[in-house]
Amino acid sequence: MTTILPQSFFILTCIGLWRPVDWQGWKCKLYDAYSYFVVVTNFAFSLSQLLDIILVRTSINELTNNMTMLLVMVTACGKILGILCNRNEIIQIIKSLEEKPFKPRDQYEIDIRNKYIHISSTYAQVGFDTLFPGMMMYVSAQTNILQYRFKKVIKALEKINLKNSADQVKNHKDAEKNIITEWVECHIAVLSFSDYVYEIFSKPVFLQYCSSSIMLCGTVYYFSSIPMDYVECISTMVFIIGTILQIFMCCMSAHQLTLQFADLNDAMYNTDWFNLSINAKKSMIIIVLKTFQPVVFMSGYIVTLSIESFKSVMKLSYSIYNVLQ
Repeated sequence: MTTILPQSFFILTCIGLWRPVDWQGWKCKLYDAYSYFVVVTNFAFSLSQLLDIILVRTSINELTNNMTMLLVMVTACGKILGILCNRNEIIQIIKSLEEKPFKPRDQYEIDIRNKYIHISSTYAQVGFDTLFPGMMMYVSAQTNILQYRFKKVIKALEKINLKNSADQVKNHKDAEKNIITEWVECHIAVLSFSDYVYEIFSKPVFLQYCSSSIMLCGTVYYFSSIPMDYVECISTMVFIIGTILQIFMCCMSAHQLTLQFADLNDAMYNTDWFNLSINAKKSMIIIVLKTFQPVVFMSGYIVTLSIESFKSVMKLSYSIYNVLQ
């Protein structure tokens, strides 16, 4: 079992979407057969649900209920394809997190990573809905580690600057260049890694956001029109809460990462970089200016994944509920 998000991958393994990397031989064939069964079953159920909506005449409440169920199944199928089709890329992400420059270098960096892993496991509970937020939390941890490494870079450069002498200028410039270059490479690697993670999960996340938003509005409409039956109300409320959590986890994790990159700029500026040599100061100014550019994550190049977009969906659902009351 992988050391990266082990609970998420364990759940995915149980439901037939993630064959353990170390399995070989008959285990692989048996598990692949199980995965095919899961895929065929979900797609067949989605197709039957679509045919039922098209061919069977029902009341508006039943139609809303059936449409909601269809969206649930379509979203599930999108997540299934997202996991199975991007298996090799996800494996590559897992390997990257255990290699340089992402591998923790000391106990403090290990503690930073564990803190963000704990945040992920608190919000996320099942399958795919844990995987994307979990990966985004790992990127947030790496951004926080970048802050810590930048402070170490400043301290190392200050020591070099204090020892500066005329006969060692060239050696000191080379040492400064190597230290700065290493941090810049780490920064570029984190940015590239975050883009890579989002590129893999962008389509399933877009489908999740759109379908959950539609399901939430439709379920609110259904909830406003059904009789106040205890069992029916409780089951509908549980479904609404689950749908809200799905939207919230995607928006929260992306919003958290955007804030982390913004904090990186502030943390870099608040160091004692002005005590460095002239060449080092010039490099620091370029680096700080580079981090001014905000890092945001779009859902299908249309909606920015943030707490504000989550609030917009909540306001729309509440407005629909008030109108239909």
